Amino acid sequence: MKLSRISAINWNKISDDKDLEVWNRLTSNFWLPEKVPLSNDIPAWQTLTVVEQQLTMRVFTGLTLLDTLQNVIGAPSLMPDALTPHEEAVLSNISFMEAVHARSYSSIFSTLCQTKDVDAAYA
Repeated sequence: MKLSRISAINWNKISDDKDLEVWNRLTSNFWLPEKVPLSNDIPAWQTLTVVEQQLTMRVFTGLTLLDTLQNVIGAPSLMPDALTPHEEAVLSNISFMEAVHARSYSSIFSTLCQTKDVDAAYA
């Protein structure tokens, strides 16, 4: 197996300003589900009918799948086409954020739903 050479990324020397622009946008929009007060949504959740709650859980389960696909397949599949190490870093950031988004749905579920209902949504 032949190893390829990896060089340290130099953010002080950027060939495409768009890479830094996108990086800055991504990092400025960074959030974690644990920092969002999801419990504030419990009263509104309780006003939904059982059918509406079930539909919402199914939609969130589908969105979790989409975020998982983007994290595992989507963003990483673009890496071979990156033109600069900065683009690779941006794609890594995007992949990570997709994982955070997928995680956020679990936080929503654990706050609003019964475990048995969550398990049924993923079944």
